[in-house]
Amino acid sequence: MNILLPVILSLAVAGAEGELAYLVGSQAATRQVCVVDVESGDVRELGPGGGDGPPVWGPDGEWLAFETEDGEGVGIYVVRADGFEGVMLETEASHNRLPQWAPDGERIAYSAGEGLARQIRVHDRATGEETVWGGGREGLLTVRWMSDDELLATGLTGTPGRNLSSDLYRVTEDAAEPIPVGEDSEGRYFEWAPAPNPANPDMIAFESNDGGFRDIFIASEDRGLVNVSNHRRADWNPAWSPDGEWIAFESFREERRGIFRVYPETMRVHEVAVSGTYENWAPAWAPDGERVAFVSNRDGAPRIFVSGVEGEDAEPVTQADQPATHPAWRPEDSQ
Repeated sequence: MNILLPVILSLAVAGAEGELAYLVGSQAATRQVCVVDVESGDVRELGPGGGDGPPVWGPDGEWLAFETEDGEGVGIYVVRADGFEGVMLETEASHNRLPQWAPDGERIAYSAGEGLARQIRVHDRATGEETVWGGGREGLLTVRWMSDDELLATGLTGTPGRNLSSDLYRVTEDAAEPIPVGEDSEGRYFEWAPAPNPANPDMIAFESNDGGFRDIFIASEDRGLVNVSNHRRADWNPAWSPDGEWIAFESFREERRGIFRVYPETMRVHEVAVSGTYENWAPAWAPDGERVAFVSNRDGAPRIFVSGVEGEDAEPVTQADQPATHPAWRPEDSQ
């Protein structure tokens, strides 16, 4: 890969620490993965560019993984956080998307293939072996790790354009079992964006239109199925705080898209970044749980900001002339 020297910016958030990976670029085909130091404003360009996807940190914070255009399709690129070592994973399928690191940091799961033929595959970095998971079941898309030997995935069923729906699945190497989250949807409902609670992976947050409106739900053995956002306007994209106590999410409940957080125990919703004149989206919790990064177009083009969990002291960390999206905090232990 080409090694690119850090670009020094004048932006910095006073008193803040940590690093954020993100995408820069206005068009999907030209986006590139970068990393910004929140305190100094220094930027490292890590992605090949020309079609990079959302970055995901490995658990030790030393590596990043993301999808990228490779000339023949979409591959999974893995690069050191310092930018001095990068490699495209060897994969059988020409299109591979949405990588997620296993807790052991040695394996990466992703969705391989196209359309309803997509499968979940896992790449072992030590051996270079790629394994099909879910017993070969097709139609599995987004994926998250629940433990070292179990995945959480969304799967499409039905016929595109007619009765297409999505459900949640527990996925092992040998099988993909549906997770019951309510009545049979019969092609009318969608469960999407599942997120295991970091403190209790069996407690799953996800978005669904099962109640008529798109809301944030939690499914767990203790509480069953609970609608924790419950609003007539769309709520989506749940993100757990590091301690598993709060969920940040996007909502149109104040007309424009804004960021809120909810305490699931009481279902009380608090504002984080909300405005009637501009939009805020893509919340990402800092490792300390005291700050939130998000995207806002308050200055025109999308730009990444960092604030306290109540929206206080919001400051930009990327340049106004370079559209930036998909922030992801570097794990704290690595910094």
